Amino acid sequence: MSHLIEFAAETESVRYGRRWLGEKAAGLAALPEDVRGDLVLMLSETLTNAVVHGAGLRVAVYLLAAERCVEVGVHNRVAAGEDEPRPSEGGPADESGRGLGEVVEQLADAWGWCALPCEGSAGVLVWFRKGW
Repeated sequence: MSHLIEFAAETESVRYGRRWLGEKAAGLAALPEDVRGDLVLMLSETLTNAVVHGAGLRVAVYLLAAERCVEVGVHNRVAAGEDEPRPSEGGPADESGRGLGEVVEQLADAWGWCALPCEGSAGVLVWFRKGW
């Protein structure tokens, strides 16, 4: 099963993205609830990064589901030279900086990124996989 959706590159879209993925993941009969929660949290982090650090008007999100494995990807336009996601380590009092480095890296079975043109300019695709 596969799904693709685009969101406006606005912070409010993160909420819509979480809802969209939660609904799609709920349709996977064998998907455990804790895995669904992990997927939604990882999407929240990667979609937030795309919206905050991206340069385009839209952000694309895909969901691929196979037997006992789900992959989610976030694709967005970035400024030239900014096409490499950099995990950072947020401190205990920091409100941000944990997304890729602490959340996605800890929850995903695998994750990665690649430079991928978007809207005729530089772009980046960040993906993660989770099995059960």
